[in-house]
Amino acid sequence: MNPNHPLTKALQSLNQNDFLDPKYNFQQILEIPPFICKGKNCKNQIGFRISVGCRKNLNVSIDLLERVYDEIISHRNKIFDQNVFQSKFYDLYKTNPSYFHIIGKIITKVGLGKRISVDKYLFF
Repeated sequence: MNPNHPLTKALQSLNQNDFLDPKYNFQQILEIPPFICKGKNCKNQIGFRISVGCRKNLNVSIDLLERVYDEIISHRNKIFDQNVFQSKFYDLYKTNPSYFHIIGKIITKVGLGKRISVDKYLFF
């Protein structure tokens, strides 16, 4: 986690129990930093726990969000879609495809992106 990264600063605006999308009563932020993410994709890093269904949660580390954001911002069109996600972060996609929308919605919620279609986000 880089404390000077623009995304890290923006993530401080997220609150526990916020919903990533106001249209749905899931995709709720259950835990916020200093929550320690456990599991194969997080390796005990600081991050968030997000509900993705009635009984499923995803741990999303700040390091992961920074890596995805930096990868997308480095491209000329700054588009985050399923193709980019699968090609650049295949292991994560294979673990749980829900990471795609959770990451896109987190970036959107903090004001560093917007959803431009069902499966496409534009990052700023």
